[in-house]
Amino acid sequence: METKRRKKNITVICSETRPYLQGARLTALCANQAGFETHVITDGMGELLMRQGKIDAFVTAADRVCMDGTVCNKVGTYQYALAARANNLPYYTLRQSGPDVTSLTEADIEIEYRNGDEIIYWAGQRMAPEGVTGLYPSFDITPAELVTKIITDKGVYEPRNIASYVSAPQVVAGAIV
Repeated sequence: METKRRKKNITVICSETRPYLQGARLTALCANQAGFETHVITDGMGELLMRQGKIDAFVTAADRVCMDGTVCNKVGTYQYALAARANNLPYYTLRQSGPDVTSLTEADIEIEYRNGDEIIYWAGQRMAPEGVTGLYPSFDITPAELVTKIITDKGVYEPRNIASYVSAPQVVAGAIV
């Protein structure tokens, strides 16, 4: 792939992302198919690897980016962004499109709470003791000041400038349209 042609050696470390294991199933699959050396770690292990100097940058996709650069993504993004900041690492958000023009700030984001049983049952078996219930917010919010850059189909933006995406020209295969 392109990284191989440029003789870049990139390793992708995917957090498993419970309860659906999206990092283990989807991110790892895509990274592996793209030809990257790929590892899966347990949720919460990335902070240690950052502290040990085994990670150079934290990169995620984003389910939503607000006009002020706030990022809404899967649960765990905020804690990893905090760890990246604490370890002087950049945090890059990948967004195929631009910001959500109807979401000016995080106040415009309603966090969905999913059925708590999804996190206390696994393969039909209860994993938590009786009397314990699951609390399952499905997304978290990362403040813009923790985001280094937002990478979009129209270019790379600093979070405070992401609103300019809306008026930026569309780039198609290296040509501006």
